[in-house]
Amino acid sequence: MASLLRMSIIGLLLITPTWSLSHAQLLERIQRLEQKLIDQESLKVEIAELKDQVEELQFMAEEPSDDEDVKSFSGGLTFGGYVDMEYIHRNDSGKSTPGDFDQHRFIFDVSAELGSKMKFVSEIEFEHAASEIAMEQAYLDYNFENSFGFRTGSILVPIGRFNFLHDAPLRELTERPKVNRIIVPTTWFDIGAGFFGEGGSEKYPVSWELYVMNGFQDDGDKLKSGTGLRGLRKKGRSDSEQTHNKALTGRAGFSLNEETQIGLSFYQADVGAYIPGVAATNTPPLLQGKRDLSMWGIDWERQLNDRLEWLGEYISGDVDANIATAALGYDFSGWYSQLNYILDQDEKYRVIYRWGRTDTAKGMTNSGDITESVLGLSYRPNSNAVFRLEYHWEDELNTAGASLDNNGIVLGAATFF
Repeated sequence: MASLLRMSIIGLLLITPTWSLSHAQLLERIQRLEQKLIDQESLKVEIAELKDQVEELQFMAEEPSDDEDVKSFSGGLTFGGYVDMEYIHRNDSGKSTPGDFDQHRFIFDVSAELGSKMKFVSEIEFEHAASEIAMEQAYLDYNFENSFGFRTGSILVPIGRFNFLHDAPLRELTERPKVNRIIVPTTWFDIGAGFFGEGGSEKYPVSWELYVMNGFQDDGDKLKSGTGLRGLRKKGRSDSEQTHNKALTGRAGFSLNEETQIGLSFYQADVGAYIPGVAATNTPPLLQGKRDLSMWGIDWERQLNDRLEWLGEYISGDVDANIATAALGYDFSGWYSQLNYILDQDEKYRVIYRWGRTDTAKGMTNSGDITESVLGLSYRPNSNAVFRLEYHWEDELNTAGASLDNNGIVLGAATFF
């Protein structure tokens, strides 16, 4: 290498006039030229090393990292959920009961982006220390465009506001309104398919969803008592269904202004006119014809000022007579209204007052006739968690028309994770 450098330098000197240079100057010039050549070779080596480093970094960027999202077969997976703990010490049908702690809910969510147009969402619920397990949601979305899509699977029934905003950490009170337990039986989900979308303007946005679902079935003769619709839920199962008609349900949400949102919803199903089955003889229920059940609702949320929020829901409906048993049809309704007031500047403490009423069968006197009032206090240490203390005043009628006291105290804590 050194000889090659010297030969190069000598070549340069041969084509350069040197008669005016002394011997010392010639040596100095040779040394400078040698250094320049050495620097050029060193620079080439550095450039080659930098190219190797760039290629290595590109390879590492393309290679999966432990810090990235977990991958499904088609895209990134996300995990989450929430947990809900309670202590309830209230009367039950007018009788004193001991206070109990309950690990009411543990919800596990798994979702996946399946490309630019598709996603999968699921929610598995473990209730009462995992003594009850249900697949509350498991649906697939296909977006034709940003504002319009198709959905199929296990879906929340879009009747009212509370059913699709039922997650415990979102609520300021632990127990759900009575109308959302015995008329709209939250959490209410079913298997079906339909469409969803958004529209309106930036100032007045509109959202909507419309589904066909398996629907309620009264094959257990639950409507006869007139005490509500909770017993008609199939939780996605359709093994006992005998009617060919499906339920139709939908909701549209409107923003009237920045402070006010309103929702309109409906539900229509053929619950079937059944002759009840006989368990002792293993005789199944026998379908004799149609029996329609209809329901509609209005829900609202209004920010009255910087600290005070008002929300609520009204549900009304009717069910036809059962031609198989001559059981009469009837109307039903229920509502709740709730005020949330922020106590501090950090918005961590709120005082809440809720009142409401249900009448699960107009013209009948039964346990579905309930008037409730709740006064509560909530504390949110962060946006994911809430601690709650509340006292319930509740009057329930029995079949004789007597008022039963179901008052009591409820404590709760819930958090997303």
